[in-house]
Amino acid sequence: MSTLTWYGYSAEVFVLSATGGLRWSATLGLSQGYEVGPIFAASDGGAYVADESLDAVSRVSSDGDLVWTRRVPAQWFSEAQDSTLLVASCKGITSLQQDSGHMNWQQRLSFPLSRCEMSGFTAAVDGSLYASVQIDPYSLADSSRILKFDEFGKMAWQFDLPDPDARLLGVDADHVYFSTPTRLSALDSDSGVLLWESNPQ
Repeated sequence: MSTLTWYGYSAEVFVLSATGGLRWSATLGLSQGYEVGPIFAASDGGAYVADESLDAVSRVSSDGDLVWTRRVPAQWFSEAQDSTLLVASCKGITSLQQDSGHMNWQQRLSFPLSRCEMSGFTAAVDGSLYASVQIDPYSLADSSRILKFDEFGKMAWQFDLPDPDARLLGVDADHVYFSTPTRLSALDSDSGVLLWESNPQ
């Protein structure tokens, strides 16, 4: 009589070249039978993979080998110039060492988790961090916020808008750019003051 052994859920992650050829693949364990979370390409050809149900991040090398896994909440990733990885979600922002996964610092955010969705995140050259979040994204009373944090994840300013679905587009030395379904806008990166907005329609 044969027996079956349950090894848990897993996901296959593939990285393809610009011409569509397979560079590497990796099999990662998942905490539940959900699809694999966000994937972020690492600068060395590897990748960072999130398991949102477990609040975990896995680092995969450019050969497809699992390097490390850390229990931190992750929806968005950004590599900083000092060999750190910034990981963000509505639960908080975490700074990890890219090579080892060692935690440098973690800053919790006080958003209502069941009503919050992070729609954008990036790290600027000076170390500042920017994010866009949607509050109550699936209700008629939804709103959005554009946020700036210092290099340790402490909030510097917050810009509130009644428009739903605001998304961070990018930053430069002086501006923070974001979009809503009806307009493009720019904020002053130092103060968070609205500088201009344009309706492309």
